[in-house]
Amino acid sequence: YIPAYANKQAMPWLYGKYYRNSSELFKINKEKEESVANFFSSSSGSEQLTIANKYNIKYVFYGTFEKQEYGAFQAPDFLKLVYAKGGTELYVVS
Repeated sequence: YIPAYANKQAMPWLYGKYYRNSSELFKINKEKEESVANFFSSSSGSEQLTIANKYNIKYVFYGTFEKQEYGAFQAPDFLKLVYAKGGTELYVVS
């Protein structure tokens, strides 16, 4: 999700919970960072769907940062392109 548009705080609040120590927050964020990298780099639609389901992802944003960080992205069949402009793409999980 995009925190500014979803009216959600990105850090240190995650899913309505405040994490008391930074090591716990770091562990959660590290796992999510790895999942994002796996999502964009995987060629397996089933692995991507597993990640999307695990985090209850409804939309996938693929823009300049994601292209630089993860390279080319081949959207799996369960993603439907709903917006594309200026090299930015937004997909809905269907």
